[in-house]
Amino acid sequence: MKAQHERPKVDSHFLIVAAEVNFVDRMYPTEQACFSEIWRRIRQNKRCQFCGSARLKVRFGKRTGNCGKCGKKFWLTAGTIFERMRSARPYLVAIHLLEKGIPFSARTLSRVCNIAYETASQIFKKIMNAVSVAMSGTAILVSSFEFNSLICKRSLETDARRHPVTEQEDAREVQRQDASSIEKIIEERTGGFNQPAPGPVCEEKSSQIDAAEQVAPSTPELIYELLSKEPQSMDQLIAASGLEPGVVVATVSILELADIATRLSGNRVVLSAELSSASLPQLDSQVRGSINQAIWFIRKFFHGVSRKYVQIYLAAYWCFIDRARWSEGKVFKQCCQTARVEMKTFVSPLELRFCTA
Repeated sequence: MKAQHERPKVDSHFLIVAAEVNFVDRMYPTEQACFSEIWRRIRQNKRCQFCGSARLKVRFGKRTGNCGKCGKKFWLTAGTIFERMRSARPYLVAIHLLEKGIPFSARTLSRVCNIAYETASQIFKKIMNAVSVAMSGTAILVSSFEFNSLICKRSLETDARRHPVTEQEDAREVQRQDASSIEKIIEERTGGFNQPAPGPVCEEKSSQIDAAEQVAPSTPELIYELLSKEPQSMDQLIAASGLEPGVVVATVSILELADIATRLSGNRVVLSAELSSASLPQLDSQVRGSINQAIWFIRKFFHGVSRKYVQIYLAAYWCFIDRARWSEGKVFKQCCQTARVEMKTFVSPLELRFCTA
């Protein structure tokens, strides 16, 4: 008896993605229709980069326009994630799949849109970076070492002849800085203020250096101990330190010039991001379960990532699970509001933003 031939396996998930692509093609049958839809979304907040006017005149069939006030030429997608795009259709397909909650990888996007994998990868990362910008208000900070099991792909940051996960081991030294090393950093960064500048300096920086020379050597350590990740007003620092207001202001200027403190609006001060990673709170069982679910999700649809782009794929996980936040039109709106970022220079931080829902 002849053996029955097995039927070829059907990728049902790919068929679902292809069906949604056909829907996008029916909605926007031409490349000009795709670009017109993107411009319609961008137009709501678009202003002339030269005079700030909203009186923009678009050339029919072109990607450029003229300002109705100053008359200067501008590119329609300049300053957005759509800048320098060659084809608008893959962007619409990717955004539509995200808003429908259908997971897809850059490989899948390249197949359904008939584009190069590198192009699809860049489109995916640009859109996911726009989503990750919205995580700052709702996410919790999680150590990147929680996702070591995902790191199996190389990037431009990976050293030759070393496993990609060794990037985490190199970053561990920065995360384990203790009080003594912090004092050493402060001493190294502030020791040069008592020496004359080798050349001409601006008036503002010169006044800050003059004020810094009047600060006692132990004062920067005292102010540093009072700083935290939560913003504090200058009055709070003055009351907590018991020092004169002028001394506190001069000390904050020292720490700010040394990239140790950051001054925010409203005369508030916060510890810089580089030195704020002394320790993270212990994760509870619910967050731990969400992390395991995110690891399973990324393995299933992306088969592992590089450490350079871990934050991008955590944003993708959030976009797919939080359907209330990323319903129809929300991803497109976020993409139009997010400024263009060069993804080649993007590197995931040591402390990743993670949303559980």
